[in-house]
Amino acid sequence: MSEKKINTNLFVGAISVDRELSGSAYSEAGTQVQLEIIRLLNEKLDADVQVVSLNPLSVFPNGTFFSKYQKKGNIYFLPFLNLPILKHIIYSLSLLLFLFTFAPKKIIVYNSYFFQNFSIFLYKKFYPKVKIALLVQDVLPVGNGLQSIQRYLDRKSLNWLSYYNLVVPISKHIISDFDIRVPSFVVQGGITKNIIDHFPYANFGNSKFKRVVFAGALEPHNGVHLLIEQWAKQHIQTELHIFGKGSLKEFVSDFAGKYQNIFFHGFAPHTEVQDFISKSMFTLILRYDLGLETKYFFPSKFWEALASDSHIVCNNFNSFPNDLKKYCIMLEADFSNLKCLDDITASNFDLILDRRAYVQNTHMWSQHVDKIIESL
Repeated sequence: MSEKKINTNLFVGAISVDRELSGSAYSEAGTQVQLEIIRLLNEKLDADVQVVSLNPLSVFPNGTFFSKYQKKGNIYFLPFLNLPILKHIIYSLSLLLFLFTFAPKKIIVYNSYFFQNFSIFLYKKFYPKVKIALLVQDVLPVGNGLQSIQRYLDRKSLNWLSYYNLVVPISKHIISDFDIRVPSFVVQGGITKNIIDHFPYANFGNSKFKRVVFAGALEPHNGVHLLIEQWAKQHIQTELHIFGKGSLKEFVSDFAGKYQNIFFHGFAPHTEVQDFISKSMFTLILRYDLGLETKYFFPSKFWEALASDSHIVCNNFNSFPNDLKKYCIMLEADFSNLKCLDDITASNFDLILDRRAYVQNTHMWSQHVDKIIESL
């Protein structure tokens, strides 16, 4: 086998250096997916992959004022002043300098941002033969305040995506709504090797506690407020355990204080939550059009749940994969069948094993990365 070439491939993303420093901007799922894509690109391409990252931080004063330049392995964390809008301008200028210094021939970009796109397009003007693929993982609502300006610009920049060679959106709606006219295919997300390793087959069949686990942002779009109201109203006997933080924290905490079978654990490390799920019969994944447009998103925790040995309980959220419905307990829109959880006394491990085998054959990130490489 010939030796790998150096510095001809680049991955551009937003990987957290430090969970505590990142605060509310930290995404364990986003970081794990990007690290998996980088690992697979290094494994499958004939040249080393360099990585440039914006360190995702809550804006000053909630985060540090200055994010310094760092290099960890093959990941370059470029510097910026951590102020609204200005952080993206400075980071993008640093990115532009990096591009002209290293002159990559292939670039894989994780998510779309206005100023970052501008730097990449300018580089492509000078190097028109460069091949660029963009993975669009979400489209955030504009919102309010200074942040709304950046989000407005980010949404507008989606209209430029036809300048890329390949676009891989998380939803078919992104292709149609933003008039993408270059080769594209939808990837709703996928399963990483890391999460497969966390739930080894050897542990499948172990006894489970009869409890339901909700883990995620305590925000309206995740439906936790709707869930616990129905849990109390319908007198569900099964234990409900909630992990997370967010604007509905006090609402959740109040219910947990009133009902003996509702437990609020607050925020916990990702591995700790996964360990808890591995000992539980059910995992809950909900998503609603409350505060975000679900047609432009897909819940990453759904893929983690599929790899686990727990039953998955879901609502029929936007773009739910039809091939996976048979492996899930689908809740009615009005939660009228929620009480069915009380009637299930043991895990159906035949179904769970069947589900695990199916998703490993069809929904792994390794398969998605293969298709990206073939298409670019």
